[in-house]
Amino acid sequence: MTTYLTIAEAALATGLTVHTLRYYEQIGLIDPVPRRSGQRVYGEHELALLRFVVHMRATGMSMRQLAKFFKLDVGYIHRVLTKADIKSTPQPANLSSAA
Repeated sequence: MTTYLTIAEAALATGLTVHTLRYYEQIGLIDPVPRRSGQRVYGEHELALLRFVVHMRATGMSMRQLAKFFKLDVGYIHRVLTKADIKSTPQPANLSSAA
C-alpha cells in the first residue's frame, strides 16, 4: 500500500521547508505534485526525487546544474533511485566546528 504525505509531512521527511517544496514545483525542478481535494500529496516517487535533490545539493550542485540534470530522462533517474533505495536525508556538515 502506498503512503501519501501532506506537504508539511513531506517537508519534515526531506528536511526541506514547505516553501522550498512549492518553489521546486514552481520552477519545474520537480513535476507538479498530485493533489487530492486541492492539497498536494507526496508519494514515494515525489519523495525519492526530493531526497535525490537534497543529496545532490549536499554535494554542492547548484540549482542551475540540477535543473539541467532533471531535463534528462526523469523516468530513468527514478528507476535508479528506486534501486538505490535512498531513504535517508544527509545532514549538512558543521563547517564552523572545523575551524
